[in-house]
Amino acid sequence: MNYKNEGKKDILIIPKFKNINKIQKIREKYDELFNIIEPHITLAFPFKNDISNEKLKQQLLNITKDISPFKVKCKGVTLRKDNRINT
Repeated sequence: MNYKNEGKKDILIIPKFKNINKIQKIREKYDELFNIIEPHITLAFPFKNDISNEKLKQQLLNITKDISPFKVKCKGVTLRKDNRINT
């Protein structure tokens, strides 16, 4: 695996999926992290910051305290090459 996230933090949404097995089959083929982290939506890609995980969590909880839970429905698959990523 070429992925390294040492000393960095990510901000992720980890939703509950009814079809987790189908999602994991796709991820197994295309995502080298499929067995390390569950299916997720990335809000912030890895970043360096000296704030503790607990302090960051508390800040995020405070910022989002007035946001009610919501549903997300995804349909279809698209692929777009991002020239900023060396893959």
